[in-house]
Amino acid sequence: MNDPQLVIKALEQLAKDLKEAPTPAERASLYSAARWLLSDLEAFINEDLNEDGYLLEAVGKALWAFGAMAGYDVNNNLSQSEHCVAALAAIGNISSVLNRS
Repeated sequence: MNDPQLVIKALEQLAKDLKEAPTPAERASLYSAARWLLSDLEAFINEDLNEDGYLLEAVGKALWAFGAMAGYDVNNNLSQSEHCVAALAAIGNISSVLNRS
């Protein structure tokens, strides 16, 4: 990955799109893209940022929120909008830390 901020921007858009995705196929596609980008971001954190625990936890939170929005993880009785906010918050935390690095 050459620019983690590009990944961050893509993940933000995917979260917003997934919140509104009307069909299972669209949700699956958006979730798959988000999961792949989060995996790439996780590898970057592990390799280039010495496995920063705070960032890895944020990746995990984002992954859970994306999974819940797509219907692939427990939703804890939260709405799509609440999961979108959780995903965007986790992604924002990652972005903030990366901007300080």
